[in-house]
Amino acid sequence: MNANEGRPGEAELQAWIDGRLDEDSRRRVEEWLAAHPEEAAAVRRMQRADARLREHFSEVADEPVPEHWEWLLESSEPRHGRWVRRVAMFLLPVAGFLLGWGVHGQLVSPAGNVLETALLQPAAFAHGIYATDRQRPVEMPASECSRLAAWISDRMHADIVPPDLSGAGLEFMGGRLLPSTDRMAVQFLYRDARGERYTLYMRRLGPGWKGIDEHIALGREGALHVAYWRQGPFAHVLAGNDSGRVRQAAHLLVQDARGSCTLRQARGPNEGLRIRS
Repeated sequence: MNANEGRPGEAELQAWIDGRLDEDSRRRVEEWLAAHPEEAAAVRRMQRADARLREHFSEVADEPVPEHWEWLLESSEPRHGRWVRRVAMFLLPVAGFLLGWGVHGQLVSPAGNVLETALLQPAAFAHGIYATDRQRPVEMPASECSRLAAWISDRMHADIVPPDLSGAGLEFMGGRLLPSTDRMAVQFLYRDARGERYTLYMRRLGPGWKGIDEHIALGREGALHVAYWRQGPFAHVLAGNDSGRVRQAAHLLVQDARGSCTLRQARGPNEGLRIRS
């Protein structure tokens, strides 16, 4: 399959950054970005560049218009601030494009940073998409836990059951499969008593990965707190806004991992999921 198949155009990506897409277009762009973490990293750079420029221009947005810039204005528009807004409307997409895509060719990280681009960034990006989704945050809900476990186990070629994190104050909501850089990934979604959402992202370890072992490591991806470690052939990333809760849940997973349900063969109309013995 062509890597660029279904790729949003530059204008559509900029519209997504600006929040100008309708719901269907926004979801399509976000699903494509979730499947292309290297491209998603560049788009995040564009977002940060836009935010910095908006912050910079906000200080002068209401200044009077210099006389030699009056030609920019239509006669019906007020004098104050319009010239800055018009210039900013032009500069923000251009600067975002240059700052974001200017480093696009450098996004394939050296071996020491492959953990960032192949694991932490995709996990954080998937969290940002689905943990905030109020309509369909999971593919299968907790009420179908055994069926979800069977489906995921079949696709991941391993016995995988959603962990029970109630000991860390987290309620299991459901999960989904995700595409990753070179193989499938899993995301399980949880929430605490206040409704704050946390995600557990799992994928098989890639060749040449460095900086991850059985010991829990803590870090940040933007404003998101993450804990990551390896367990058997899988890498795990637990993500959320509360660093204490993330750390507590990660230690629970490593020390006393229990399933939210049992793994059994699940069959429905026109489907039969194969579970390995």
